[in-house]
Amino acid sequence: MQTNQNKNIYFSAYPPGVEGNPSIDLFHKSLVDKDFVSRQIEFTFKNLWKNRADGIVLLFHWPSYFWDSSSQIKSWLKFLKFVLKVKFAKRLGYKLLWSAHNTLPHNVVFKRIERCSRVFIMNSFHLIINHSLNASQERYDLFGMRGKREVNAIHGHYEDIYTPEGTFTRESLGIPEQSKVIFLHANMRDYKGDAEFIDLFIKEAPPHIYMILMGKGGAKTFNKENIKCVEGYRSNSEMADLISISDFFALPYKRITTSGAFFLSVTFKKPVIATDLPFFRQHAFPGTCLFYNSEKGSFANVIKEIDSGWTPNSAELDNMKSFYTWSNASEAIKKSVSDILKNG
Repeated sequence: MQTNQNKNIYFSAYPPGVEGNPSIDLFHKSLVDKDFVSRQIEFTFKNLWKNRADGIVLLFHWPSYFWDSSSQIKSWLKFLKFVLKVKFAKRLGYKLLWSAHNTLPHNVVFKRIERCSRVFIMNSFHLIINHSLNASQERYDLFGMRGKREVNAIHGHYEDIYTPEGTFTRESLGIPEQSKVIFLHANMRDYKGDAEFIDLFIKEAPPHIYMILMGKGGAKTFNKENIKCVEGYRSNSEMADLISISDFFALPYKRITTSGAFFLSVTFKKPVIATDLPFFRQHAFPGTCLFYNSEKGSFANVIKEIDSGWTPNSAELDNMKSFYTWSNASEAIKKSVSDILKNG
């Protein structure tokens, strides 16, 4: 792979963007700010051959998109085609990067294909980009291997994507100003642990601690004055309103490699209530997170701490927002890619 005389690095991303996921746009913009230039090409044999001399880096976010199908036979055939295109691209001199947002898809249809694909990618790609500190070890625990070359480029916060506009206030939701409030964005997917968190809150929280429940979970009617349901998905500004008027951000995941929602809490400098998982342990700065294990009954202790006046370390919340930026992530990626360009 080559760079042009101005030291720019051309890249083509797959996918180039994801509707409803602003982190990808922020990521790509930060790459451009670090002298990368978007040069999107379709990942086909024809286009790979046509652009073979242009020195384009191929950046894959969720490679499963290339073989997803409801038919297992069709998925295997599409995966085989992906393998052949990767080998073809490497022969032509392309460098391939995997932006590893998660170890496996949240919803695995055909587990064997997904496992084979991850092993193939780790063996074949020039660089694996870890967006969390726990990602590499998580893959090693599952596959017994690591990528040939990896870089930690931690997910950034969401900058100015979410701006409060005052559509929702504590007054409009009937929440007393002095009450402590927990925000939960629930989509009721099993891996997110939303249903269990709601049950724990109903069981343990006193009437003066409130929860704002936004998303699919809001469709359910709770006979609890201290649960305020905002049904369905909301605009970025409306979500920003709800987070801004809350004191805590709940992240009750059962499993997670990289939590974009965690970095949304960082955006608003909100302390987190999170399950005791490696991701949260390794990324929450001291005094910014209350951990619990639902199986050990420790959620009750979290509620007791909140009720007794626990306050987060505001300086560390500031530090997290300064540290977890896409600019820092892209700088780390640039160093690794530049070295690959220079030394192979």
